[in-house]
Amino acid sequence: GRTESLSSCTRTESLSIDTPDSPGSRGADSAPLMAGRTYQLVLVNPRQRIKQYAINIGMARLLGKRASTSPPALPLIAALTPTHYEVRIIDEELAGELTDLPPGAVPDLVGITAITPNVDRAYELADLFRAHGIPVVMGGPHVSYNAEEALAHADAVVQGEAEDVWGPLLADFERGALRKTYEAAD
Repeated sequence: GRTESLSSCTRTESLSIDTPDSPGSRGADSAPLMAGRTYQLVLVNPRQRIKQYAINIGMARLLGKRASTSPPALPLIAALTPTHYEVRIIDEELAGELTDLPPGAVPDLVGITAITPNVDRAYELADLFRAHGIPVVMGGPHVSYNAEEALAHADAVVQGEAEDVWGPLLADFERGALRKTYEAAD
């Protein structure tokens, strides 16, 4: 399928950022989890329904855009993901709210970042993906301090900086042994 890149990256063959009209790369006939295959990973930044305009309104005006708080964590996590994953980043601040699975995409795993202003939307998205049988990992500042709350909506949570635990988390996922919590070292 066609995917438009919204930012430059070194892994253009496997990292893409969805726009509203870019279909996914995979149909419903996905293979079961096994070694030696390509996994589909979707990373999501949920839309904030309550904007923090006071923080970023000046920059938004300068750029001629509405205020946005796209986190730098998702491209970093994508860059740390092994090459046997096809990574898609969906930023609802740019592409609009998802109402169902991304077009044509059946991800094997979904990662959602959450800050307090978007946590309700993050939980809605986690519930949506899990209703389709897709495991969800949540992280971000809100989840780091409210892991039990997040586990009501996610299969696993990352507490602290994900860079420290992302590799082991993916290895556990591939083995079918995803733990409930992954805590970064201090």
